Amino acid sequence: MQGDDVRDGWTKLLTAYQWDWFLTMTFRDRKDRQKPDYVHPEMADKLWRVFVSKLNRRLYGQRWYLTPGKSIYWVRAMEWQKRGVLHYHALAGDTESLNNRASRRFWKEEWFLLAGIARIDRVFGIDDVAAYVSKYVVKGGEIDVSPNLANYARQLTSLGVGIAH
Repeated sequence: MQGDDVRDGWTKLLTAYQWDWFLTMTFRDRKDRQKPDYVHPEMADKLWRVFVSKLNRRLYGQRWYLTPGKSIYWVRAMEWQKRGVLHYHALAGDTESLNNRASRRFWKEEWFLLAGIARIDRVFGIDDVAAYVSKYVVKGGEIDVSPNLANYARQLTSLGVGIAH
């Protein structure tokens, strides 16, 4: 598929959902100069999953993962900044509005304690946000989806669009 087709496919998929939050998640620079000045992608993924788990636990209780359909859904694009540090752009949603059930300010502070600086905004223009996140596939970035979006993501795979897992 051509770049525009890939971006259009992702945009079509993403606009099928109700997204509540647009997140930009950065990671702290390391102060120990003996180590690289970035968070390794595997550690970044782990920190993201801890954050999502905490959010799900807050919304659905300690054993949220035992009840199908009781978790937020998300899509995340990974990008390397010019300074060589990884960050994420993500969309998050829920069957009930996250904006009515969770404080963006609280979750920005949670990310700060966990990993670095976050920006969490309400989603107003879904077409623009979906296109923005989707462009990372075309730029050579990776897009990862939450497990509860896997069935929909398979639709893209059948069209020849690669999906990171």
